[in-house]
Amino acid sequence: WVLNSDLVLGARERLNGTPSVAINTGGSLKINGTDGMPINNLSMQSDPDNNAYGRMFSNADKVTVNGDLLIRFRAGSANKWYFLSLPYNVKVSDIVFTNNNPKHAIRYYDGANRAANGANGSWKNFEEDDIIPAGTGFIFQVSEAGWWKIPAQGDESKAYLTSNKMFVKALAANESANASDKGWNLVGNPYQSWYNIHKLNFTAPITVRENNNYAAYSVIDDDYAIAPNQAFFVQCPEGITDISFPLDGRQMTSVIESQTGAKPRTADADGACMRVLTDITVSNGVNTDRTRVVFNESASAEYEINCDASKFMSESADVPQIYSYDEDGIKYAINERPLGTGSVPVGLYVGQTGIYTFEKVEDEIWEQVCLLDKYENKQVDLCCDSYSFHADKGTVDDRFEIRFGIPT
Repeated sequence: WVLNSDLVLGARERLNGTPSVAINTGGSLKINGTDGMPINNLSMQSDPDNNAYGRMFSNADKVTVNGDLLIRFRAGSANKWYFLSLPYNVKVSDIVFTNNNPKHAIRYYDGANRAANGANGSWKNFEEDDIIPAGTGFIFQVSEAGWWKIPAQGDESKAYLTSNKMFVKALAANESANASDKGWNLVGNPYQSWYNIHKLNFTAPITVRENNNYAAYSVIDDDYAIAPNQAFFVQCPEGITDISFPLDGRQMTSVIESQTGAKPRTADADGACMRVLTDITVSNGVNTDRTRVVFNESASAEYEINCDASKFMSESADVPQIYSYDEDGIKYAINERPLGTGSVPVGLYVGQTGIYTFEKVEDEIWEQVCLLDKYENKQVDLCCDSYSFHADKGTVDDRFEIRFGIPT
């Protein structure tokens, strides 16, 4: 069977015999009911550059793959890092090009190094004989665009993709003297389907790679679906040992249909949320970056893993970077804090001298969100206008400040 569109098997429908199944980009297979079904060889295509994936999940317990199980992955661009995760164990040396053997690199994120030494130098190369466990994130770069074969090991992980069991991934605590450097793990979507982050048994933010930049998302505030084979960063909170993926988060599309899941960690006596969220963006007209400030009187002014997200800086000079920061110099992608004076310092990095623009994402909360440019001695209300300015190449942490007005 070659699937180029969606196939749903009802409770009493099964493919005859022990067929092989190839699920191409745009195709999917969903198996309902409780009866099992044997499959000979199973392959799926994955093309993240075109946001196109072969997808599959089963609501039956005994769907088995007797032969080969593999994902055909398309690296659409040479010299680009892809952040990947597989729903089964894979040996590094088994990842091969379909035509010849161009140069490629496969690396893991060393959270223990991050804890000890800070953010720099934490990417390490896998050895050829290493096994990458299911649900573990890694990065992959090639010297030549094309399709790659990523086969499963013939062990118990081969049953994960077709099983109807919740996947649980252990997290390393990676203790550190700095809260923003402790407990970092690169994990990934353990299912060959999209996954609704509202359903995660986890409340801390996640950080994902988006093209040539990083973006932090809140499992409470953001409607976001993790793509098949997509890796993401999480920071392990105190007392937490794992992240689990309940089955009801699996979905065949990226559209978020259910927003129920993790609840805000503070609420008033009536259960109403006391959190006020605002996103600010900076753009050079081509690339955009975002930072978020969440005012919450029950939050700490210091970094908290449960709600704050450390800023991951892009390596690309084409992408401007915006972040808020605190008196300890910690840079935030998501900064949850008490209102205090209502003033938040904002830092900026640009890789190229040029014209940049600040904007506030519409939220209809504030009467005023004033951006102060201390170099130009200018102030603009971002609720009414954007603000364009000239910036020289480099980092500037003493130029901008955002002053929040009274919530309506």
